Amino acid sequence: SGEVRRVGAQKSEFPDVRIIAATNRDLSQMVVHKTFREDLLFRLQVLAVNLPPLRERKADVLQIAEHICGTLGATCTISERVRNMFWEYSWPGNVRELRNVLQRAFVLSGGAIDIEHIEVFANVTPNGMDPRLLENKAFLQRTLNKYGGNRSQVARELGIPRTTLVYKMKKCGLM
Repeated sequence: SGEVRRVGAQKSEFPDVRIIAATNRDLSQMVVHKTFREDLLFRLQVLAVNLPPLRERKADVLQIAEHICGTLGATCTISERVRNMFWEYSWPGNVRELRNVLQRAFVLSGGAIDIEHIEVFANVTPNGMDPRLLENKAFLQRTLNKYGGNRSQVARELGIPRTTLVYKMKKCGLM
């Protein structure tokens, strides 16, 4: 009915409320698998906006970067080399990762962001390896076999903490 009565209040109120919810999961499939309530889906799905990840919207990366740069300060500029790097990167952390990278670079550069101001992306391993390889079960299995299952050696080879390796192994079903 849209009626709300605060605890102890005598009078009901009718607040004007909109709920905005975001997820990276397919809620319709979750309803089918009985892991999400159908009635809640119907209440949330009044107006659904499907926004693909940034890696699928390459044309938007530079526009978003320019906007973020504009919010950082009037002196913020992005070099052509950085633009090319941004265009080619897959952005697994989406806009949040892009914003963090730009904020860090802005602080380091003082305004004119060039390639030397871009620190290692949060989702790139120190040895420059593509982080998506860590999600590949066959790759992890081959690397483990190469070092006789010694997780510490594998972690050193991949340039990641041992705990991260264990997490990735569990995620791929190797443990």
